[in-house]
Amino acid sequence: MILLHFFDYIFLRIVRLYESILGYKDKDVKIFGGIMCLSLVQNINIITILSLIKPKEELNAKQATLIYLSCYALLISLNYLRYIKFAPVDILEVRFNKDTLKLERLKGFWVLFYCLLSFYLVSL
Repeated sequence: MILLHFFDYIFLRIVRLYESILGYKDKDVKIFGGIMCLSLVQNINIITILSLIKPKEELNAKQATLIYLSCYALLISLNYLRYIKFAPVDILEVRFNKDTLKLERLKGFWVLFYCLLSFYLVSL
């Protein structure tokens, strides 16, 4: 459950990023962008774990592409259900609105570290 809490926070930070830096005001665009980015990071983690179990040399290009796209589509579907039906942005904002600035920056650092580590590990 704590892992889902962490992914909820990552999703909320991505939605805020879409609003503040990229200037998107449409709520649906922000939510869909957050779902796509979060699914990408989660998919990279799954690919990293799979590459530890089964080395990359054993898969041909078609198999690897099929695994990547099917995992990505599954994660998009699951994240869509979670962030549209069960944990919408309004609920997440209320849950994480209690954070102080120092705690928010610390969590932001861990989110950035997690994302960069995910991209680094998949490149190995």
